[in-house]
Amino acid sequence: MVLSFLIFAATQFGVIVGRPVLNEHVAMKEQSFAALKSLDMSQDVLMKVGNIRDIPFRNVESLLSHVEETVGRKDFPSVKDLIERHVARLDTVMNFEKIDLGSYAALTFGSLLFMIAGAYLPQLTSFKVAGLQLDKSSFQLIETVRSLGISR
Repeated sequence: MVLSFLIFAATQFGVIVGRPVLNEHVAMKEQSFAALKSLDMSQDVLMKVGNIRDIPFRNVESLLSHVEETVGRKDFPSVKDLIERHVARLDTVMNFEKIDLGSYAALTFGSLLFMIAGAYLPQLTSFKVAGLQLDKSSFQLIETVRSLGISR
């Protein structure tokens, strides 16, 4: 019951404030381009990639998708690994994202169901579900059997 209450409280917090998510930001800095120039990358590709200098991206994947659009699919496989190695990682920021409605509904009503079950199940004396019946009975102490007194 306590666990279901904690899940319920966390769900409400997730709707009102949001769940904590770490976001890293990456960019192609001057050092990144210097490293790419030293690796004998073609000037045409460097010029195309140079348009994204100092622009922060949400993650490496979004940066790479933008580079793929800029450079073209033909030259992208040769550039991908180099850019991944030389991208500059900016600060990591913690943001709060709201949880979606489906997750909210499932977590809220599920935890409420378990809270109600935890509160009322100890008071039930019998439980019937799909042909299965459970009855609550009092605990009875079983006495040990004494010897019968038969000897040889």
